[in-house]
Amino acid sequence: MSFQPVSVGNGPSPVPGALDIAGSIETLSLIQAVRYSVVAVMCVLVYEWLANLEDERRLIHCAPWSSVKLSYLLCRYYPLCYWVVALWAYCLNHKPRHCKAVLKPIHALLAPFQFFAQAVLFLRAYAFSGRKRWVLAILTVGYLLVIAADTYLFFVAVPVPRLSKFGLILRGTGGSGCFPDYSTKAMGRRIGFAILASTLLDLSSLTIVLWFCFKSHTGETSLARFFLRQGLTAFAWVGAVNIVSTLVYFRARSSASGIGLPFSLIISNIIVCRLILSLRRHTWQNDQLAKGALTTLFWSTIGRGRSLSQSPSVDIWAVPTPPCSNASMGLEASADLDVAEVPPPQRRRRSTTSRLCGQYRTFPHHAPEDPHRIEVEQRTV
Repeated sequence: MSFQPVSVGNGPSPVPGALDIAGSIETLSLIQAVRYSVVAVMCVLVYEWLANLEDERRLIHCAPWSSVKLSYLLCRYYPLCYWVVALWAYCLNHKPRHCKAVLKPIHALLAPFQFFAQAVLFLRAYAFSGRKRWVLAILTVGYLLVIAADTYLFFVAVPVPRLSKFGLILRGTGGSGCFPDYSTKAMGRRIGFAILASTLLDLSSLTIVLWFCFKSHTGETSLARFFLRQGLTAFAWVGAVNIVSTLVYFRARSSASGIGLPFSLIISNIIVCRLILSLRRHTWQNDQLAKGALTTLFWSTIGRGRSLSQSPSVDIWAVPTPPCSNASMGLEASADLDVAEVPPPQRRRRSTTSRLCGQYRTFPHHAPEDPHRIEVEQRTV
């Protein structure tokens, strides 16, 4: 789509031809469509953040640091912080010399969108399998493919738009957004391959979850059933979005191959954040219901002050297992539930975080070593 003069009489005319003007109008329409999509994505990110802010404060910020908390914060706040820069780079007009300096770094910062979201789904499927080595090998290969495809897309030979393509636009507007040239067929294929790699990893994770769901007794607990219902839905949504995006990128015209990229980048992060919040909400609610019953039951049956309770800040990477020794009591325990003996009285102090979150920190006395002791972590909400 270069600007070539049209011959009039015996010499070239300085006025671009009708095809060049039509091409410039099409390019300008494409730029406007991409800008609208960038603004729409920012609106979606802000809405998701505000809609879940209360649950986030209660279930994420008030919980101790863990792999879940770190994963959530990366998936939630990296897109929000980056998209402020994206609005500046893509929605404002910049001079070509300025865009040449900032285009490649801004484009490279898109890569972590896929890295963070796919890592969460990778770890969740691996934990669900009981940390089998062959599952780790399969998921690692898939994740390395995602890294390779996204590295090739966002870091290697990023095409810069030619001035000949935006000549009329620059004259009329004084500048343009700092966009990579997604109109090339090679760039469209690279986008398609990156989404295809993510789809393969999603399908591998989904297959592993289904396999262990039907081949083992993992789904016997209520928390596991909730994980299956919410987790499989999340896997399916992410996979469906990636499949649709792949078909669009492979079948769309080259000039429109980059319009859907902003939405395909953020959808995985949004779904992962909702998955983490829903699992933590379910775990926290179950803990509040079970805490009083567990304490009363153990005090009345053992009489020694032993109690069992699952912390509301339990790391959801651990897959719940069916009750074994607790089956007769009708209670469910999580696989990562620590047990130890409870000392008689405990001193409670309130820290700054405790006052914010409405929780007490406990400082238990040291108990003597006992191989059969049961650990209890009691918290008052």
